[in-house]
Amino acid sequence: MRAHATEVIDRVVNEYGVGYIKMDYNIEPGIGTEVDADSYGDGLLGHNRAYLEWLDGIFEKYPDLIIENCSSGGLRMDYAMLSRYRRMRSADFIGIKRQVA
Repeated sequence: MRAHATEVIDRVVNEYGVGYIKMDYNIEPGIGTEVDADSYGDGLLGHNRAYLEWLDGIFEKYPDLIIENCSSGGLRMDYAMLSRYRRMRSADFIGIKRQVA
């Protein structure tokens, strides 16, 4: 999964010249996993650390790339995410005008 996500970022940046990505990080890891972990919490911590490590690698590879963090009504605005992303959005609809027919 990590390799595939990196390949997607590589492709959109290198082939299409994308400089801004809105990362709508809508996953539900639940309480975590006990696979290769001591407990569910340890598994969830491992998941979060792996995601942040992947993200750090992307920003190292593409320092000018702007990725906006968005998801879950701001529930993913923790200090780890805030320290990495340049932009944060608490919800998809913030700043978008609704058109009523």
